[in-house]
Amino acid sequence: MATFKYKAISKDGAAVTGIVEGKDEYDAVAKIKESCSIVVRIAPVKQTSGILTKEIYIKKIDYKALSMVCSQFSVILNAGLPVAQCVELLAAQTEDKQLKRILEAAALEVASGVSLADSFETAGKGKIPLTFIETVRSGEQSGTLEKGLERLSFYYESRYKTTQKVAAALTYPVFVIIIAIVVVIVVMVKLIPAITGIFGEFGGQLPWITRAMINTSTFFQTYILLIIFLLAAGTGAFISYTRSEKGRVGWNRFKLKFQY
Repeated sequence: MATFKYKAISKDGAAVTGIVEGKDEYDAVAKIKESCSIVVRIAPVKQTSGILTKEIYIKKIDYKALSMVCSQFSVILNAGLPVAQCVELLAAQTEDKQLKRILEAAALEVASGVSLADSFETAGKGKIPLTFIETVRSGEQSGTLEKGLERLSFYYESRYKTTQKVAAALTYPVFVIIIAIVVVIVVMVKLIPAITGIFGEFGGQLPWITRAMINTSTFFQTYILLIIFLLAAGTGAFISYTRSEKGRVGWNRFKLKFQY
C-alpha cells in the first residue's frame, strides 16, 4: 500500500486536503471520490528510510508536553475553531519535535475526514498514551471534548510532577551506589596490590581478613574486563526490562514504595 497526499473539492464545494492509502494512484483517487467530487491534485508521499532515519526505540511523549497540548487544545476548541485547524495550530506552536510530527500527521488525517481519536491512534502509535486517545474518542462521541482535554491537562501535569519527585528522590541513592562501585574497583585494582608487597616483607601468617582482601584484589585484577562487561550487560538488561510492560509496572511500583 502506498500513501498519497491530495487536495480536492468536497461535495459541498469546500476545499479539503488530506492523505489516503491505496494500491496505486488510481485506487487512491477512487477512495477520494467517495467523499469528494473533484480531485485537484494528488502526489505520493515520499517515505525516507535508512539507519539515520530510524528510531532506535519508541520514545514516549513527555507528560509536560502532553499537558501543555491538552490545555491549549481545550482553549482553542472553546474559541470555536474547527478541529482540523486546531490541530494545525497546535503543531505550529509545539516545540517537542516528536509531538509536532504526530500533530502534523493527525491534522492531515482529520482534514481528510478521519476522526480525531483515530488520527492520533494512527499518527502516535506506541508514543501517545492510550488514556489520551480513548478520552479524546469519548469526548468526540459525547460532545464534551473540551472538558475531556481540560481534565487530561490536569492529569498529565500531576503525572509529570510525580515523575519529577520520584526522579529527585532516586538521584542521590543512585549516585552513592555508583560512587561506591567505583571506589571498590579502584581499591581492589590499585590500592590493595600496592600494599600487598609490604605485607609480604613482614613475613609470617597474615590474618584471614587480609588474605581474603588480597585474594579478592587478585580476582579483580584478573577478571576486571569480565566484571565491567557483566556490569554493562546487567545495566542493559535492567533498562530493557523496565521498558517492557511488565517491567515498567514493577519498577514504577518500586519507585512509589521508595518515595513513600
